[in-house]
Amino acid sequence: MKGSKTKYMCSGCGAESPKWMGKCPGCGEWNTLQEIEVSRSSGKKTVSLPKTEKLKIVTEDERISTDVGEFDRVLGGGAIRGEVMLFGGAPGIGKSTLLLNLCEDLLGQGFKVLYFSAEESVSQISQRAMRVVKNHNDIKDKLDLVNSSDVDEAVSFVEGGKYDVVIVDSIQTVSTDDLSALPGSISQVRESAMRLTRAAKSSGTVLAIVGHVTKEGNVAGPMVLSHIVDAVFVLEGDSFGDLRILRGVKNRFGNVNEIGLFQMLDIGMVPVEDASEVLIGKLDAKVPGVARGVLVEGVRPMLIDVQALVTKTAYSMPKRVSNGIELRRLQMLIAVLSKVSRLKLSEYDVFVNIAGGFQVKDPALDLPICMAILSSYKNKPLPISSAYIGEVGLSGEVRPTMRHKSRLGEASRLGVKNIHSCGEGKNGYRHISEFVHSVKSS
Repeated sequence: MKGSKTKYMCSGCGAESPKWMGKCPGCGEWNTLQEIEVSRSSGKKTVSLPKTEKLKIVTEDERISTDVGEFDRVLGGGAIRGEVMLFGGAPGIGKSTLLLNLCEDLLGQGFKVLYFSAEESVSQISQRAMRVVKNHNDIKDKLDLVNSSDVDEAVSFVEGGKYDVVIVDSIQTVSTDDLSALPGSISQVRESAMRLTRAAKSSGTVLAIVGHVTKEGNVAGPMVLSHIVDAVFVLEGDSFGDLRILRGVKNRFGNVNEIGLFQMLDIGMVPVEDASEVLIGKLDAKVPGVARGVLVEGVRPMLIDVQALVTKTAYSMPKRVSNGIELRRLQMLIAVLSKVSRLKLSEYDVFVNIAGGFQVKDPALDLPICMAILSSYKNKPLPISSAYIGEVGLSGEVRPTMRHKSRLGEASRLGVKNIHSCGEGKNGYRHISEFVHSVKSS
């Protein structure tokens, strides 16, 4: 080795720069460039060509099923041998609890599992297991625990091939003595992830890595961390509620944006088999400002409640507040309603909430959002047995949406009698004005 040189890498997008700058040249964020050391070789390296191989026939039976339907759904049917998964989520959201429950199910099937923790001691993990694992007595002699911050020790366990699944908690707290950087720095996180990934690929061990998240909700560390692993899953949810959403952000062996639903109970993370039954409210009486729509996440349709509150504003500029949808989307729908229905929404504050803590981008919820706003504005409840499906265009037309038949099937399964969508109008289209006139003032 001739020496080392210094360069700077953005912690947000992974862009590199030969010198420090206040603003990242890649993503434009401020104060995200961090110093890393790069070793320089003294001469040309002699490389031996690796052995070439042919394509192999891999059947779905070779996947490692977790025996948890919601988890397998997000994985794409189970884990592939040698797969590296990155789990992110806000502090206290339930990442470690979910993985401990996963250990219970895997050990129950006879798989060998190692929990490698750099954050908690063995006694702390044991106390948590007694609290959140239903049958903790059945796994206390089966689950192997290690408390260490040396990533090379974790690599040795993975390379050994003794374990079917190894969990590393977390990637920001493990480090190697080969680098002088502090644990959690860009160089340490990247090097640790690369060493663990190489070990998992060579041994066929399934590797689950826990990662911290930033205040924006993204997995902390350089963007290259997401490129190194095979799958990235983010655990979302309201810390004051019991519903948790495991969302697939990247998945080389399954559908992207697929979700799994769990409930945080006293016995840990319990999978939610029927999402619609949990998400829709049990309304004993008709309430203004509530409209039901059918959301599709991945390939999964779910009946969901959209809530709206329209009230006279006390300010010179009316408020527009959204929870679960983009604010710009809400502003656009309000503008369409104001022009088409001639409602004086400029004099009213509008608040919209998607029940269940979902962050949705499905355009099929445009129509239920508009209907919830109309219902609250006119103080007229909508029929509980009705659901609305459709994307609303700028001219007020209601457009068709993807997976329309599966949405209709889910709504019918739950007893929805009247399903209003674009398909009922002439030539397959309807106009929002038809729905405006259907909501009469009380």
